[in-house]
Amino acid sequence: MTEQQELFEVVNGRAGITISPVTRALDGESRRESGTAADVGKDTQADRILRYMQAGHDITPLEALDMFGCFRLGARVWDLRRAGYIIQDAPVKLQNGKTVKKYWIERK
Repeated sequence: MTEQQELFEVVNGRAGITISPVTRALDGESRRESGTAADVGKDTQADRILRYMQAGHDITPLEALDMFGCFRLGARVWDLRRAGYIIQDAPVKLQNGKTVKKYWIERK
């Protein structure tokens, strides 16, 4: 399996990684995410980003936009942190001199 195929499996939830939906623990309230109702069990941007990071990858806002169509990675990370996930971050300087945050989950 190529790296791209493996990434596709991770992003689409077929890599054997089991997680609870991000929407599960937020005060039992239904949430709104990315302009659509995020019902329990639906595959949200935050769920796909979480699976990607749990597979050992780090992610920047530009990568999140490219891979998941996510314009607000910081907001999705905030949602994940609020749901109880421990996500690390650090500034990364790009080749053009701009600085962005990189996010990841420590592997145990």
